[in-house]
Amino acid sequence: MEVKIVSEIWLRPSSPTPPHLRHYRLSLIDLLTPGTCMPFIFFYKHDELINPNHQLELLKNKLSETLSDFYVLAGKLGDDLTVVICNDDGVRYVEARVDCEMSEVMSHSDLTQMNTLLPSDDHLKFNGTHLASIQINVFECGSLAIGVCIAHKIIDAAGAGVFMNAWAAAARSSVDDSTPKPNFNSSSVFQAKNPWPKEVAALFEPNLKLGNYITRRLVFDPPSIEKLRDEVAAGMRQRPTRVQALSALLWKSHMKAFHKMKELKNEEKGITSSTSALYHTVNLRTRTRAALPITNHTVGNLAWYATALTHHSLTPDLSFLSQKIREGIAKLDADFVDRLKGDEAEAKPAVFEFMKDITTPLSSQIAFASWCRLGLYDPDFGWGKPVWIGGWAVKTAAFYNRVVCFGGSEPSPKRNPTLLPDSITPVSRNSIRGKVTWHNGSCQNNSLRSNIANLSLATKMSPVGENYEDLYGN
Repeated sequence: MEVKIVSEIWLRPSSPTPPHLRHYRLSLIDLLTPGTCMPFIFFYKHDELINPNHQLELLKNKLSETLSDFYVLAGKLGDDLTVVICNDDGVRYVEARVDCEMSEVMSHSDLTQMNTLLPSDDHLKFNGTHLASIQINVFECGSLAIGVCIAHKIIDAAGAGVFMNAWAAAARSSVDDSTPKPNFNSSSVFQAKNPWPKEVAALFEPNLKLGNYITRRLVFDPPSIEKLRDEVAAGMRQRPTRVQALSALLWKSHMKAFHKMKELKNEEKGITSSTSALYHTVNLRTRTRAALPITNHTVGNLAWYATALTHHSLTPDLSFLSQKIREGIAKLDADFVDRLKGDEAEAKPAVFEFMKDITTPLSSQIAFASWCRLGLYDPDFGWGKPVWIGGWAVKTAAFYNRVVCFGGSEPSPKRNPTLLPDSITPVSRNSIRGKVTWHNGSCQNNSLRSNIANLSLATKMSPVGENYEDLYGN
């Protein structure tokens, strides 16, 4: 697949940013967020009734209008990395042609091909100090893929959903006075008046590892998910959510794999703990008190990691693991949010409690993020909602052992679906997909595969000179 850049401009907001909004101070959570990019690829099927040239012009013009409300994205990060200078420099806007049909890309097992559909060649940093880049890719069949990279310092996945839906609404000319406007007021709630958050943020860097990685796509259809939820619920007081049940399954599989991998020699690394840690991203927007000016349209970083710890076991119980996850998430309640938004005496201990968990040497760690119910499958520019959403496929550096759950549709293959490794299975809107980046602790390649029929996960771990089959059992 070859992607050829046709044009590249800096697209500015259609209306200038007022003087009183020219300096946007980052919040406490923004400052603690790693300086990486949030990469998304939205795939849209070709609508034969719409002229492709009209689509391109519409996307560009309406993005310019949308940036007037999302003015922070068109700014640049100040030298001290704590303030965005909202000077309307604009976003990098690229139009490109792809020499194949969209279905070929979505059905290909090598997810790294999709990286060329993104406007940034490095998801671990944003280029210079500018904060957003967008690439419109046109396939030979007329279908589109919109690649979006936004600095994680100023936005999370929920905020990206707000932005994309606002852009789409403008394209449909459905924006009026009743349309909710984005607000950038998180820094007034989660204030950072001293430099300590920047110092703490540096402690996250050890979780960014260089090595050989592989990103795989797992597909779970609705019947399989419900069967798994039933199995997990048998030993719980409350039925788990879809994401909690799948997280427990993958955490269990992760621990089993680490037990059987002879290359992982914790004693040589100075690790004596037999503890496994799971971290789960939690959206704080729905966990704040009603009196706070935080809504679902607040743009910024309003997420935190719930932590669950357990001792390693070859036969961990799914109900037990799911309950651990639920308990960890439950701790991030309104009282916790109050501590984060408090003064340094309250916020600092809350932050360091979490930092203690992630900086302590552990046998294994795995992180989850759910992008379900964040509106990412809703942006309709006038030719339908995205048929699929992709992201960055990691190869050389990553926050390893990370799982991102997507809700929504999966592209249908031309052939009949099979349960072969890396096959793409058509599923419904109630399905969940996972994008998994695995690392085995010794810079070797891993590939993770899903067997949807019996809810087992099989993996062929492929370190140099040795294979491990079926480490992820029932």
